[in-house]
Amino acid sequence: MEKITNIKIISFRIYGTNDYFSDSDNREQAKCLETIVMQNFPKKDWETSCYFGEIPDDIVQYKHSFDGYNLFAIKTLFRQLNTLKTKEEQLNECITEVKSRSTIFTEYKYYITISIQREIDLKRYKLIKNDNALDVKASLECLKEQKNKMKFPEILDKVVFSLINEIDQSFFIKPIIEENLLILNDVRALGNIRAKMTGSLTNSKPYKKINTNEVEERINKITSSHNNWINSIIHWHLSMLKEKDKWKKFYFGFVFLEIMTHKAFEKIYRENLFDVLKKDNEGYDKFIKIPISDIISEDANKVTLMAKFSFVAGILHPINYSNDLSNFKKCKKIRDKISHGDVVEIDVLPLKEMNSLVEFYSREMLNLL
Repeated sequence: MEKITNIKIISFRIYGTNDYFSDSDNREQAKCLETIVMQNFPKKDWETSCYFGEIPDDIVQYKHSFDGYNLFAIKTLFRQLNTLKTKEEQLNECITEVKSRSTIFTEYKYYITISIQREIDLKRYKLIKNDNALDVKASLECLKEQKNKMKFPEILDKVVFSLINEIDQSFFIKPIIEENLLILNDVRALGNIRAKMTGSLTNSKPYKKINTNEVEERINKITSSHNNWINSIIHWHLSMLKEKDKWKKFYFGFVFLEIMTHKAFEKIYRENLFDVLKKDNEGYDKFIKIPISDIISEDANKVTLMAKFSFVAGILHPINYSNDLSNFKKCKKIRDKISHGDVVEIDVLPLKEMNSLVEFYSREMLNLL
């Protein structure tokens, strides 16, 4: 193998979907959105990028490269390699074979790729042996150390959570690849690849221009927040989004709503943000400002979950207050029945109402950070 002159670490997640953006005059042709590139994020010397539509060629190459390494290892174990060829030739044949069989990059109509990467100091981490060969063990230890230090999945979740405020959440239902790799000489990949695929119908959506400044501002806002609960609501929201089992999806969604309600209410109570809806003959469309302490107990912990959500909905979504309150009651009623041991049929789970609440309030929580 050629001499190793540079190594970089890259963590990436790829979503595959058959929803796609297109121009109104050509709905069959998927159109890429503007790439977002953030320098020195999440830390100095790191670069985070978001690609919409097509997967970057280099990431495709890394995937094929490492799959080729895996195939090479298997064929070596079972003595299936052509011994008349050099190891480099054997490896290249394995990579070529992987490319010819791979369908993961053509399975979907549209892909969203989020990557985090930086170069690694070869001397600092002692990745090269005295004979200029790669120290594989040290390299994998370096990869493990960086994964634990940077917490890549957490960062990727926060980036996705920020993007959902700009792009429909249907684009983030199927994470098909998530990997942490070392890239040797910008060509070879060292790490572990996992992938899973499913199919669905295509669905064209009108092309839109992403406000990259707003997206970057949201990403920075979330990642710099000292509120640990933000990690929790991001986890439950994304868990609900990708879950196919309806029972689990309902459960994950309600956990999100419950945490969101408690934390949003806590901030509203602490900063006296509550706008009380004043009902008149035309409905809930008048507002007056009163101190929240005048209408609740001195101990905010004694306020019921239903009352807390009422306060939160009154501030964050006053125009749809009645509908949100009704949907929350419906979801809570089913949750309570299940908790008390009642039998609930799967077809009565209020998933549509749950999804509507989660989609709206996950975006609005950013305004409370």
